[in-house]
Amino acid sequence: MAKKRSKKGNRSSEMNVDDGNLVSTASACEAMDTSETVGSGVSAGGQGKVNKGRPMKRSQNVRKKKALFKAVAQSEKSADKISKSERKLLKTKSAKTLYD
Repeated sequence: MAKKRSKKGNRSSEMNVDDGNLVSTASACEAMDTSETVGSGVSAGGQGKVNKGRPMKRSQNVRKKKALFKAVAQSEKSADKISKSERKLLKTKSAKTLYD
């Protein structure tokens, strides 16, 4: 015989107790405020695309993380190059004004 692993199925018939009054879960859901509804195409909270398909394989996940790391490193490297060139231009301009 197989073990019954799912024990959460029996919780749907439980009752919530508020201030000594018994309130069923169905009536608690009806009392919920639904004045602000979100369109079906818009995700709540501004989150990006939610992929509900098969989870990503480990190798794909590793490649994705490596690509993100590489992109961040390249952007930092380009920012360093730009700041270095700006400092070099400032040094040359100050040297020119000093001797002129």
